[in-house]
Amino acid sequence: MKNLILIGLPGSGKTTLGRELAFSTGRQFIDLDDIIQQTDGRTVEEVFRTEGEAGFRDRETAAIRELTNQKRAVIACGGGVVLKQENIKMLSSGGLMLYLDRPVEMILATVDLSDRPLLRDDPCRLFQLQRERRHLYEEAADFVIGCISEKEALAEAIRISKMEETDLRLAVIGDPISHSRSPEIHTPILEDFYNSVSYSRLHVKADHLQTFLAEAKSLGLQGFNVTMPHKQTIVSLLDRVDPDAAAVGAVNTVVRTDGGWEGSSTDGTGFATALLEMGRTLTDSKVTIIGTGGVAATLALRAAWDKALEVRILGRDIEKANRLAALTNEITGSMVAVSGRFDPHSSIKQSADIMINATPMGMTGTGSDFPGFDFLNGLKAGTLLCDLVYEPINTRLLAEGRRRGLETMGGLSMLVYQALEADRRFTGTGIARSKASRRAMEYQKQKGMEI
Repeated sequence: MKNLILIGLPGSGKTTLGRELAFSTGRQFIDLDDIIQQTDGRTVEEVFRTEGEAGFRDRETAAIRELTNQKRAVIACGGGVVLKQENIKMLSSGGLMLYLDRPVEMILATVDLSDRPLLRDDPCRLFQLQRERRHLYEEAADFVIGCISEKEALAEAIRISKMEETDLRLAVIGDPISHSRSPEIHTPILEDFYNSVSYSRLHVKADHLQTFLAEAKSLGLQGFNVTMPHKQTIVSLLDRVDPDAAAVGAVNTVVRTDGGWEGSSTDGTGFATALLEMGRTLTDSKVTIIGTGGVAATLALRAAWDKALEVRILGRDIEKANRLAALTNEITGSMVAVSGRFDPHSSIKQSADIMINATPMGMTGTGSDFPGFDFLNGLKAGTLLCDLVYEPINTRLLAEGRRRGLETMGGLSMLVYQALEADRRFTGTGIARSKASRRAMEYQKQKGMEI
């Protein structure tokens, strides 16, 4: 059994939750500060007073080194353990890192910090520590556990502890499907957590979709992802669809529950996260979306919910574009969405901060691409051109955009982040973004895939 290592700010509940978690899972509980005190013969406060923080950090690293062969334990670490990469490397080698993300305001309201050397004289310094360390916690973590509710935090930690005893069977369905990178993304994200992970590509045609749902249970699938052209069709066949996906009328993630098959959509969150990596946001942006399908609907709603200045929906079928714009405005209670006919041979006159191709044009296996790229000519310098197609990585659309001096973003980063959101639904846990995305990218690189 892997160790469960708890990290987070002072007062985030590592010791309290750690003891309960160890008791609930039959593991030994180890408080790293206790190890330091037992080894050194002095309290943590005394070490800080006589040798300062640097001296304490050296003793902390030495204590971690003594635990390298430890198994089947819950280890509660001090808040500053993430300040040395050596600590994280040693702790991660034998366990899973759980970041307890408790709001600073809650810590200050409920925790006595008088015995914390760095906070005793100025408890509000905790805000500064959060700013300095949050990214370190997030980069080190395998899981992020919100600690608003101690009961829910413990339940999630117990779920995580049981994953390594479990086999997980997942799949992605679509038509075509051979191009899908989903197995190469989900597998490296999940395989370190489970006893075994199986993730398959399944070619499912439209007239076999309902039959597939019955077959999926006999195959032992706990969940599956949905790609084109089934994202909208499958909605009416599921037992339950979460409100956001129901509003959009499109699903990309299906989880098997006691009540049957439950659908949701992670495309909007995945795209917004990918944008943040580019230093962009939908908020206060003029967004143009090419396409009227399920992904286009998801992104139009996400842009409106994120308070975009304008959401322009362009489609070859003007009636579908009109309906999607009207639906977006009706659901969000705003009037930011407008529609228009898409003509690849005509320059788009309206300004845009972000333009998104939400169609399969240019995707390997479809046999179709944009017949022309004149529509890019009217875009202003600084516009971000996003192509959700990820196979190939460098589509003609992106190449034409760069030739015109536009910023570009391919579909792979969105694919990774929407997959991570789906995996959080499959597992019922807060899988941390940084480590997971690095594993997914590295795995594809090892497989010789372009990234």
